[in-house]
Amino acid sequence: MSLVALAISRALNIFPCTYLINMLRTPETRIPPRHTFMLWFSGLRGAMAFALSLQAASDLPGVGGWVGWGLGRGGNGCDGCVVIM
Repeated sequence: MSLVALAISRALNIFPCTYLINMLRTPETRIPPRHTFMLWFSGLRGAMAFALSLQAASDLPGVGGWVGWGLGRGGNGCDGCVVIM
């Protein structure tokens, strides 16, 4: 159910925003519908992977998964990123 909610919420964000952006652009610089679809689809890959990893961490306790917040700036330049191990 959460995957469906992710897909719908992402679509409700991407498609109206690109429509509004395209209203302000000249015809030569508008975002084509195929690119809009790819913006929606490519963003879902990360969101779905993140949601599934969080679900797996709660469904499979004791398997070795850990979810927490990485604090401070490490070598990767991440400040407040979610760390899933």
